[in-house]
Amino acid sequence: MGMTERATNHLAQNNLDTMGKLAFSIGQPGHPLDANEFAAFAQNTLGALHNQADTAVLKRLVFEGHTLVLGQLRELVTDPNAAQTRKLPAVEREHRMQQLRQRLVGVVLEQQLEPSHELLEAMMQQKESNQVNFVQLERCTSREWEITMGKNKKQLTLDAEKLVIKEKADTPDQFYSSELQAFEALRRRGVALAFADMMSWEAHERYLQQLTSHLRTEPPPNFMRPSLPQVLKADRQVFLYLIRTGVDLKRQVNNTLELDEKIFVALQAYEVGFHLLPLPKSGHRTDASSPAAPPSHSNYQGGKGNQWPSNRSQPYKGKGGGGAHGKGKGKSGKSVLPKFLLGRDNTNMDTHGRRLCFNYQLGKCGETPDGGECARGWHLCARRGCHAPHPEKDHDGKKK
Repeated sequence: MGMTERATNHLAQNNLDTMGKLAFSIGQPGHPLDANEFAAFAQNTLGALHNQADTAVLKRLVFEGHTLVLGQLRELVTDPNAAQTRKLPAVEREHRMQQLRQRLVGVVLEQQLEPSHELLEAMMQQKESNQVNFVQLERCTSREWEITMGKNKKQLTLDAEKLVIKEKADTPDQFYSSELQAFEALRRRGVALAFADMMSWEAHERYLQQLTSHLRTEPPPNFMRPSLPQVLKADRQVFLYLIRTGVDLKRQVNNTLELDEKIFVALQAYEVGFHLLPLPKSGHRTDASSPAAPPSHSNYQGGKGNQWPSNRSQPYKGKGGGGAHGKGKGKSGKSVLPKFLLGRDNTNMDTHGRRLCFNYQLGKCGETPDGGECARGWHLCARRGCHAPHPEKDHDGKKK
């Protein structure tokens, strides 16, 4: 407003650094100022050598302070929730962004890294209501996208008990099609959080590094690395954890931000880590009956009807029926049993309908131990009524 630096320093020395303090430093909001009282106040505040221009600016600041205080009190009575939806003044938004650029040395807040005004407003409303919310990744738009794709729509609203037509900026969702675009959207969210002073930029960057490191972690054998959708689901679960447990978004007395610490506590939660588990490759079995983890033949209890769990492999559906003495026929009239198993009351399946490995009957299959299951079937005796963990060629030599 044109106040000299000398007068500004006098205001700072008297700790009159907000409009609220200045409004109650002299007079009462809603009442006119007394000329003599204001002259004495200006001399005490600005010093004995103050000029007429500084006095006029000070009088204007006091008047604006009174007006703002009355407006905020009226708003608290008529619309208590208005503070959560109040738009940030353009001057304050530009000042905050300029301070953020000066503080983040080496970070270029331009193009895809500069958040849209809509995203900044959303974060400031969270800070005003002191309630953290999850912002969809598609809503973490950039300022460049907002300018090129945004549209203004007119809508009828009720403002101070009057119907008025206002223009509302409508920015479409900015969808991502690659890991780079998703990472840029997450970083824009970090800039917006630092802009609203809810979370520091350094803490959010460290959080992103730990979260996205799962995309590069070497998985166990026969498993895949966690995918981008898994990482984004884990990120959503982090904010759901913060919403459920509660977090104070305002700067603490010791000048720290609670979200800087609690977001890493949420990242270690079980429900978050569940989404980051490596998934098995397609077509690979991960149950206990796979060749990588063969079942022990000690589970076999010998000929009883319920000695095997019911969740084992499904019965082999061959052409033949596997009838008695190997005489089961299919459509072709041929037996499903090989020649070396015919004539000795052998079957191709055990009593539970599970396919048997024919190579194992000759002792030629070593993919899994006795009683286990390989790709061709179970390593059990093919003799009807036996199905013990030994080859059929050794059946006659075993004790009955």
